[in-house]
Amino acid sequence: MATPPVVKVVPERSVFLICDVQTRFRPAVANFDKVVMTTNKMLKIAKVIGVPIIVTEQNPLALGDTVPEIDLQNLGPLHLGTLEKSLFSMVTPELEGLLRHHNFKSVIIMGIEVMTFTSSRMASQARTKKKFPSRWKECAKPVL
Repeated sequence: MATPPVVKVVPERSVFLICDVQTRFRPAVANFDKVVMTTNKMLKIAKVIGVPIIVTEQNPLALGDTVPEIDLQNLGPLHLGTLEKSLFSMVTPELEGLLRHHNFKSVIIMGIEVMTFTSSRMASQARTKKKFPSRWKECAKPVL
């Protein structure tokens, strides 16, 4: 088995995305409490190294807000925003605009439906005929 690549997070060029860790998903998602615990650990790291955070919420009127255990208020200016979405994917025009505006090069994704983001992003790039690395699928895999 190949050794996974070493990933270096450059805070000035990186962003953490928290995907849909919402109240209504708690009973439906296996190990939800572990997702919350891991997300909170990552938020502590973000504060220490200065990586900004963007949060998405899938239809919050129906599915609730981000769970209160995730303390977004404590992030201060590192919290760039919470984006409501109706798409299944995290890749909304608003998110893409934020990523471009801040010129982020690395995206660290956590939460629920993480693989949807990477799959949607690859499909979006293919539809627009944008060039992406030949190893894109390998690069898009989560690194644990």
